[in-house]
Amino acid sequence: MAGGIGVVKQLVTCPVRKPGRQEFVRVHPDAEYRLSAYILELEDERETYLVEPSVAAELPSETRIVSLRLTVTRQGVIFLWPVPEPSLEGYENSWRTSARAAADKAESQWTRIVSNRSQSLYDVYVAPGVLGEPGWPDKSLGEIIKVAFGEKFIIRDGAHPVVRRLLGLS
Repeated sequence: MAGGIGVVKQLVTCPVRKPGRQEFVRVHPDAEYRLSAYILELEDERETYLVEPSVAAELPSETRIVSLRLTVTRQGVIFLWPVPEPSLEGYENSWRTSARAAADKAESQWTRIVSNRSQSLYDVYVAPGVLGEPGWPDKSLGEIIKVAFGEKFIIRDGAHPVVRRLLGLS
């Protein structure tokens, strides 16, 4: 509760993003709060779309498979972290493996990631202090996905305006 007796903060937004370099985060440890999914990121617009697998097959160079993991900051900000999964072709790199290792570590400890460009990976830091357990929303992952993406940011078929634009059809 926040803001007064009987007042309950509602989850009305849920960004899809990586943790910031100065944020300690926790990842929900329950497998019910992660989803293997395809996403498409429009860099100029800074928008992330959830993509049905059949549509992702039409846009292999534009989509990537991730594990959307429910994450919270020390300040109680909830977001979905798109943690890279190994590609279907088996392609791996140290950015992907270090991001997965950080997310796994964050299931049990307050963790921070910092880009290390010289080694092409994320450095993973664990908080030395006892920071307490995080608060999690009282919602299912399905409900959180709806908050994060809404209908506008879910690509279900090739008629979606983003797909048409990327294929040069509009």
